[in-house]
Amino acid sequence: MNKSKNTYNMIDEDILKSIVFFSIPLLGTSIIQQLYNITDFIFIGNFIGKKAAAAVGASSLLFTCLIGLFTGISIGVSIITSQTIGENKKEKLQSIICTAFIFSILLGIFTTIFGLIFSNIFLKSIKIPPEIKDDAEIYLNIYLLSMLPMILYNIFSGIIRASGNSKITLYILAIGGFFNIIGNYFFIVFLELGVAGASISTLISQIITASLSIFYVIKSGLFSINNLKFSKFNSNILKTILYNGLPSGIQASIMTFSNIILQYFINTYGEDIIAAYITYFKVENFLWLPIVAIGQAVTTFVGQNYGAKNYERIKKGVVVATILSITIVLILIVIISSFPNTFFKIFIKDITVIRLGIDLLYFIFPFYWLYSILENFGAALRGIGHSLLSMTVGIITLSLTRILILIYLSKLNVGYKELAIIYPVTWSLTAISYSVLFFIYLKIKISEDFFLKEKIRIFTICSQILK
Repeated sequence: MNKSKNTYNMIDEDILKSIVFFSIPLLGTSIIQQLYNITDFIFIGNFIGKKAAAAVGASSLLFTCLIGLFTGISIGVSIITSQTIGENKKEKLQSIICTAFIFSILLGIFTTIFGLIFSNIFLKSIKIPPEIKDDAEIYLNIYLLSMLPMILYNIFSGIIRASGNSKITLYILAIGGFFNIIGNYFFIVFLELGVAGASISTLISQIITASLSIFYVIKSGLFSINNLKFSKFNSNILKTILYNGLPSGIQASIMTFSNIILQYFINTYGEDIIAAYITYFKVENFLWLPIVAIGQAVTTFVGQNYGAKNYERIKKGVVVATILSITIVLILIVIISSFPNTFFKIFIKDITVIRLGIDLLYFIFPFYWLYSILENFGAALRGIGHSLLSMTVGIITLSLTRILILIYLSKLNVGYKELAIIYPVTWSLTAISYSVLFFIYLKIKISEDFFLKEKIRIFTICSQILK
């Protein structure tokens, strides 16, 4: 197979070099995505205040849950699209894109209507404080209108990546992020619309990214608008998309659900604590982004070498990647912990919130290197084809265990900071589970490969003797 200049061969090249160079563009994309997501919070925290920041943070967990599900579906679309492009089946590709297009529209409309009907019930269920409820409801209801363009962007960006062009999605996301910043300034600072301005800005930028993605797919010849017909909708294609994509989406959604349970308990501590937790999570992204980028590189590295049966190289690669990830995280921990006020002031100005957030940082950050282990070994399991196993273990150790610990802690009436113990505890359980499963499975495959080679060698010797 011919390799383009943007394709990384992780079978023969230096392990560290392969992982680093593959991670860099992924990190760049992740940074732009995070900048896009936190722009609202930066403007709200600095130009409106902590009540608005708490309201937006508390209500945005619902969207995080939905986005995880949408991303999973886009993965399913990307998989089946790339396979079809490889097979050069143009007619089937038209059916896939048409099916994905129609499904996106139906799902977007359903999600928006469902969300608008039950948004108030959701806010009540997580015990959002009365003083921030109105702002949370305004932000939530306007933001729900962006569900349709958000789904369309996720689906069509998956199609674009499947065609082999990863740069275009980066450019489109950057354009959307630019308009989101301009929109936030215009609606929040200039028109002083408060949290409504933030959600309107998000809606506009989502419409722009969705439109550009659809335009590119049509302009590039991947899809003809004339094929957008209900007769082209294929239920079997939809089943394949959901089969390939839902496991990742379900895991992301359930993870977010456990965070919603945490939010339920956090909300009982008042607006300062809510804002502190939300701001801490924004600062935490500085550690999380490189970990995830390296984890994505590990999935590709393991996948390529698993296909080539380079099991020893897989083991070495995962260990090298984990050491690299931990090293980067420790360096970032030292930098951020040395200047915590600087990082927190990026997102909010309130001194009380910053102080509470820094307390959380000092409590959680010393354990964050554990996340490097669980992310890399979980990614390795997915790379060798055990995404369902990775999902199951993650749900049990990261989500269900976290919920059980929270229920137990709630009976002890612990402080807001002690609630955060769920993170190092569940990270430890998941890191141990993933790493043990990975080494056990790899040992089995190495043994199977050894015995297979021995059988072939003995068979060859016997055949020569008989001759």
